[in-house]
Amino acid sequence: MATIVMVVGLPTVGKSCIVKRFLGDGTAVSALSNYVPTKFDIYTRSIMTNYGEAKVEIFDTAGMSNSLAHRDALYSKANGFLLVFSLTDLCSFHDLESIKKRIDITTPNASIILVGNKNDVLDQKRQVRHEDAVRCSKEWGCQYVETSALLDYNIDTAFKELVTVIKSKQTVPAKAKKKCKLMRLFSGFGHCH
Repeated sequence: MATIVMVVGLPTVGKSCIVKRFLGDGTAVSALSNYVPTKFDIYTRSIMTNYGEAKVEIFDTAGMSNSLAHRDALYSKANGFLLVFSLTDLCSFHDLESIKKRIDITTPNASIILVGNKNDVLDQKRQVRHEDAVRCSKEWGCQYVETSALLDYNIDTAFKELVTVIKSKQTVPAKAKKKCKLMRLFSGFGHCH
């Protein structure tokens, strides 16, 4: 069964470029002047994690959905989310709070990774401080990763960390279920006298 990862955030934060880099297509990143907003695309890639090979379905979403019901239906299918903002756009960082609230409502058990993209920019263009992003990730109980789709920096790391967190959550309940079955087996036996 595939692990479904949604890449969400405002338009122009680099969601599609991150996905294209992860898929191994760097040409999309070099053609930034030809930006065409993504409507909705699904891609598949297999990766190795601490839990073995994982087939990942990546949903590259539009920055803004016209229908809340449609967006919620998509969110409910996901196992995890990359919440992407641009380090050069403070509004894209603050907007993630409303996206995170929708995720909490539609998919409360989903895993998330907070992703600050465009860390290749010069410090004077940076609008989101590293400390602020780290504080936000701690409040949300998730990891924070800075990436550069342009330089292909930490792209694989962001996806692999997210899939590893998802798989770790899926593995724990399976072990707990086995333990419960074992306890039920023994609970049917009488006491020794």
